Amino acid sequence: MVRAQHASYASSIIVTSPPSSTSAKLPDPPVYEGKANLSIDDWLAKIRTKLTTNHDHYNTEPLRIGYIQNQVRGEAIKHLTPHLHTNASNAFTNTKKILTTFKRIYGDPNRKQTTTNALRKLYQNKDFFYKF
Repeated sequence: MVRAQHASYASSIIVTSPPSSTSAKLPDPPVYEGKANLSIDDWLAKIRTKLTTNHDHYNTEPLRIGYIQNQVRGEAIKHLTPHLHTNASNAFTNTKKILTTFKRIYGDPNRKQTTTNALRKLYQNKDFFYKF
């Protein structure tokens, strides 16, 4: 009888697998096509978050570069492809170079002035917003 109870108890135990050692995969950021579809600052932040959070999925530099290449299309891919050829004299060897280049090409070089101008155009009722 004791063996029967033990066998019954043993069969009712739920065996769970050990916790996964890989991170939960974040959704992919939108594909970047140039200035038309998405802010470069938003895209860069999403790409960095994806590669940092899912570092175990993209654990080598070629995997990270390949991931970025797959997240770029349209006008933007024209700035990337020439630097990915194996015989390119100025090849991208790491993701930092790619992201810095995209920031330089598509970013606002006068970001502070642009923000100041946008703030000056804001109104609260009939008064300028910056007077508050």
